[in-house]
Amino acid sequence: MNHFYPPKYPFTSEWEEIFTEIPENRSRVVWIQSQKFLNVTGQPIYLNAINRQSISFYKCCLRHQKEGVLVYPTRDLSITSLLALEGMYYNYDNKQRFNGRDKILIISSRLSLRNEIRDCFKMLKAGSLPIYYELFPVARITSNGGFNRFSDLKKTKVEPKVYISPNLDALPAKNLAEQIFSVIVEADPFWNSDKDKELRNWITGSNIPHLFWIAADPTPPHFYNLIESRLLPYWGWNAGELKADSQFDESSLKAGDFDLNQLFCQNFGEIQNKFSGIIKVIVPVKEDHLNKEFRKCRKIYFQLLESARKNRLNSGISFAHRYIGCINALEETISPLSYSEKHLEGRWGYTSAIRSLKILASQAESIKKESPFFSTYAIDAVDRLNDIYHYMLEKKNGKYLVILEIINEALQNNKKIVIIAKNGIYRLALEDYLIEEKNLNILELNEKGIYFSSMDDISRAFNEIGAVTTCILYGCPRYYNNFILSLAKAERLGIIVYESEIPFLMTMLNVIDDNKNIFSSEKKGKSISDILSSQRLINYILNYPLNSSKQDLRSKIITICPTDAQMGDFTYDSIMSDFFMEELDIENECAEDFDIDDVLSEKDNRNTVPAIKVSFSSGKSILLRANKQVQVFDSIRKKVNDITASSLVKNNILILVENSTKKTIVSSIISKVRSDPKMTTVIFYQKYWIKCLRDGVFEHNDTPNTLLEKLREKGAKSPETPTAVYLWLKEAVLGPQDPENIRRIGEIYNKELLIRDWKLVAAAIKRLRGIHRGLARKLYHLIPEAAIEYENQESENTIIDEELELSLEDFRNSISLEIVTSCEKVGEIPISQLDKLNFDAHGKNDNK
Repeated sequence: MNHFYPPKYPFTSEWEEIFTEIPENRSRVVWIQSQKFLNVTGQPIYLNAINRQSISFYKCCLRHQKEGVLVYPTRDLSITSLLALEGMYYNYDNKQRFNGRDKILIISSRLSLRNEIRDCFKMLKAGSLPIYYELFPVARITSNGGFNRFSDLKKTKVEPKVYISPNLDALPAKNLAEQIFSVIVEADPFWNSDKDKELRNWITGSNIPHLFWIAADPTPPHFYNLIESRLLPYWGWNAGELKADSQFDESSLKAGDFDLNQLFCQNFGEIQNKFSGIIKVIVPVKEDHLNKEFRKCRKIYFQLLESARKNRLNSGISFAHRYIGCINALEETISPLSYSEKHLEGRWGYTSAIRSLKILASQAESIKKESPFFSTYAIDAVDRLNDIYHYMLEKKNGKYLVILEIINEALQNNKKIVIIAKNGIYRLALEDYLIEEKNLNILELNEKGIYFSSMDDISRAFNEIGAVTTCILYGCPRYYNNFILSLAKAERLGIIVYESEIPFLMTMLNVIDDNKNIFSSEKKGKSISDILSSQRLINYILNYPLNSSKQDLRSKIITICPTDAQMGDFTYDSIMSDFFMEELDIENECAEDFDIDDVLSEKDNRNTVPAIKVSFSSGKSILLRANKQVQVFDSIRKKVNDITASSLVKNNILILVENSTKKTIVSSIISKVRSDPKMTTVIFYQKYWIKCLRDGVFEHNDTPNTLLEKLREKGAKSPETPTAVYLWLKEAVLGPQDPENIRRIGEIYNKELLIRDWKLVAAAIKRLRGIHRGLARKLYHLIPEAAIEYENQESENTIIDEELELSLEDFRNSISLEIVTSCEKVGEIPISQLDKLNFDAHGKNDNK
């Protein structure tokens, strides 16, 4: 076959002329784009303006070997694979520019990136170009600096050219680093100055010519600061510029020149929402009494806090923080209070509102010895909250009435919406109310486009259901606010609030909109002038877009029944200073992580619990509840065992997930693989099995002991102890060894899916169990002492699962192993201090 090469004459758009002043340096991909093709076979495919500019900016930085930051306007960084391909094409034409270096390293924790790169390269179908065979090979970097080929390349002898590293613990060895000409980093919100320094030191030591960052909009804090302080070259879009750049895309879509199912257009809907401006609709709850009382309570909170601080009354400050937590809990409920209370009271690890109020009252009484005056005022404050609680319980008023109106309107107008609760418990309470009192079927609502999710599950929810017309938020978000209020997966963001929440919400919206000014053309013009001195480029940027206005740069904020909540003499600064408190400090019993450690004993209603201090060889330590179930690694049998914290002894190897024992290895595995399309069904059946089990235990007021007795009555011969049942509930163990116990539990709790599809559930558990065992066999390399030995060994295969191409390196960021040096009883410890990894003595806190 004759090889096909692009012509050597200018055939570019205005943007490409700016960045490619020398025609010989144009990449082949850009030429094919200008023809509206991405392959030499002539198959039409359209690449939208956003990606074209992203490519041009990357190539501009690459050509001048300047570091740059691309702030991509969607949460899904689908541009990464295209930039890697563009970089390889550019290097193919300009090898002398990089002294023969011909490899690219991508640092990204996303499993989906691997498939994106291969699909992107394959879908070009540029088989007639010799470069295709040189660029396709992709490999994964291992923690000792070597690499593993992906499964479809193992039978070939082709040398990989694109390498993926999941984190900074897996960087290429020196001999491989010397062949890399560009490093592309997918930056997440958790990237910080320490990681930045570590990466730059490695790049400097390896003499790598080029570093390029890709960050999702909104800009992560670290990169916002870099752009502001160092004038780091960057490119991004505010609403006005997105609108100007996307006009041709929109007209081409309507004209039928391309469709959303073609390559590189998957994010069109999200981009369109961004340039149209996300309409934020503030929906105040129409309930005069509650609005009035919540406003009074918030004013009381500020007065309590101010008084406690002036008098240096630590117990008063603690009381004020707990008091605002109780206000938040009542404001954030989106179901009738009786339903949320039922779910909170019956769930391990959560606290009902009434119990929180009792604890609050007890705390107010305990302050009498230190300050009788403060205590009296605190008791009155608690009484006011108790009145609100009983009013909501009796009158059945609240945010759910607004949600009912929204659901009815969406059904009548055939709109697709998702309703976001603060957490999974509040979501379940709302669903139960809709089922029991409104006779609605949740699955039927899903089929009609009405979905329910929670803040901690929102990313997965949107991955599954796609873009929606409207996202309904439970109230003013105290956590993930920058992310949720900038969400462009929906055309509208409806926020249901009491009047007391409006000042906080308006302040956040204004701050977030003001942050978008970082993408102004003037600032980008100054920044990119560091790369090119071309006056033509600067003039172009400063005058673009021609018809933009400040109004284009801000999202629309609409208030239904506008009401200003008066907060007295308190400024927004004082309001915000205490609004974003860490959850564990405000509501330390209401941990977001599901924790059922006292399931085997009576539920502990105190603020403090018996605890032990566990010290590690690394100099760190952690406080754990004495009867806490933890996971240890058996290095001889290479398996994971579950024991109580009080049973830990010297030289035990404790497993930590995200620097704590709250989560298990199973939860880490599920979190990592659930985005892979091949695992969708597996994760569904596994999650549904756990949900049925937990719901059944709650509904029938069972314990592990009583459930074990019921299983034996059904003919089960295993498990032998209730501990195994407890571990199913905790999800530390995926499921029963005897798969028919799944069917038996379905019969005990009348769960139709478990009765009908128990074999499919068993198959899903078996699939995940295989990954779990594969990971357990590799965990040895995470032991601190073993890691040194391991790093000095030759490259070893750390593949955990061949089908998913899952390796140990994928878990290094989340799973760590610590060798126990001592355990000591420390008496009664506040719950809020438990499960936090700390350095001892002269060290510093490890939780940043």
